[in-house]
Amino acid sequence: MKTETEYIKSKKIWRSPGLGIKYSSLGEAIFSKLNESNPDRVIEVNCDSGKELTVNEIRQQTKTVARNFQRFGVKVGDTVVVFSRSNTKITPITFACFALGAPVNFFETSFQDDVIRHNLELLNPTLIIFEEEFRDTIQTCLEGLQLPKLKQSFSVDSHELFEVQTDEEDFQPIHIEDPSQHPATLIFTSGSTGMPKIVILSHALMMQDLYNKWWPLDSNSIICGYCDLRWVVQIQMMMQPVFFGAKRVYTSRAETGITVEEKRAIIDRFKITHFFEVPMFYLEILASAEQSKDPRSLSSLKIALVGGDVVTEALVDFSQRVIPKCRVIKVYGMTEVAGAVCTSELSSKTELNGGVLKNGFMVKIIDDKGYSLGPNEAGRLCLKSTVPLLGYLKNEKANKRAFLEDGWYDTGDCACMGSDNLLSIGTRYHDLVRSSETIIVPSVVESIINNHQCVQSSILVGHSNSEKSKDHTGTLLKNQNFSHKIEEELRNLLQDELTNEQFDIIRYIRIISEIPLKSCGKADRKALKVLAEKLRKSNGIGSH
Repeated sequence: MKTETEYIKSKKIWRSPGLGIKYSSLGEAIFSKLNESNPDRVIEVNCDSGKELTVNEIRQQTKTVARNFQRFGVKVGDTVVVFSRSNTKITPITFACFALGAPVNFFETSFQDDVIRHNLELLNPTLIIFEEEFRDTIQTCLEGLQLPKLKQSFSVDSHELFEVQTDEEDFQPIHIEDPSQHPATLIFTSGSTGMPKIVILSHALMMQDLYNKWWPLDSNSIICGYCDLRWVVQIQMMMQPVFFGAKRVYTSRAETGITVEEKRAIIDRFKITHFFEVPMFYLEILASAEQSKDPRSLSSLKIALVGGDVVTEALVDFSQRVIPKCRVIKVYGMTEVAGAVCTSELSSKTELNGGVLKNGFMVKIIDDKGYSLGPNEAGRLCLKSTVPLLGYLKNEKANKRAFLEDGWYDTGDCACMGSDNLLSIGTRYHDLVRSSETIIVPSVVESIINNHQCVQSSILVGHSNSEKSKDHTGTLLKNQNFSHKIEEELRNLLQDELTNEQFDIIRYIRIISEIPLKSCGKADRKALKVLAEKLRKSNGIGSH
């Protein structure tokens, strides 16, 4: 769906049109689509077991689970917690929650006990569903907790969840009067700035992202993404085959350290056409295919949707070299808006990290003092949606920090809206590299460095120049073929592309074997800053 972003000069805001759809509960929308689809169409495949689920099987299982949830005492507004990896039971469980108006939350199975206990208290669930492997973890974390609404906890394989009820054929999804205010899912953020927060996503907001298609889909599309179950992208990918006729392939091993070679093998085995991944992991998959020297590897891919971190032009070029027929679409989004804010799909600017604003959003760019900026001026990105953002669950401090007085959501990202109404994303605002004289956007420097043929990836982080100064930066690189000659070439590249003031505050270049990553695949800049500071103190960094 093409958007026509409008710049309102008097207010210094950019606005895209609304979607023009009638919002309903996700349960009503899902059942409507399932009822009108070919009942024998395969809708998803578990690549670990090879088990397929058809439209009819998902519809029937969703009805069964919904009736049993009601039998267990789950009502509209009650929270259901799922502590499990992706498996064949998860989609019917998720759809049953949507159909009952019961917000569903997915834990990351690697969460530590203190994180589990803290968030169970916040969520106060009526029902907990766990994978059998994690029974002891759940029982341990429940000891001593006061959860007034908790009625029962079940293994995901319990026969009681999928026990057929005599009246399930009569089941109809609950009608929700205001889908923009009723929570559909309570989803964890990445936790990049501390303990994960819980975002409240309404039925309407989830539906807005769903119809704001990330990529073009049809009945021949086979979609896959290796993010784990706690990410909103995985929930949206559950629904895309229902609404747009595609097939979803998934693995429960996404959360257990699946290797790069295994990821690539799944793409090749199931002939994946549409693939989502974060930049670092996509880079590794491409490198694996190139090293294999098999021209057929990844050849089924038509679209690679890459997001979650800055997508460099060097990565796009690498993708085009390894898979010439695969189109890379850069996506910028966030949990707080249920998915995508903009994509590069409709833009001809391949170097742009960002793109065309999705339908239903307003954007403004503000400076450090909160004043609105105009076209081509970089600052903090703020958003509004035609579907209200409901914020963070029971977290007044986070809501106060994130939402401005006039209802705008401060993303915390550095961005710029061009005169062509295309949104350009830099980095997290707190990751900008600053001195008393100038500011550097790390992605600008990283893009320059990544254009060198020997550099696989790079991260620029800021750290103190001395015990008494904060005016300093370090560039930490992942590089397979290090030499002092390459180091000199990198410095020359930077000197040619940056201003003297910018170049002067990039003091050090360091080659490291691996870039530490968060569980979601984003570079762990906090860990890199700590490493850079240690290297400075130990005089382990070479200076230009």
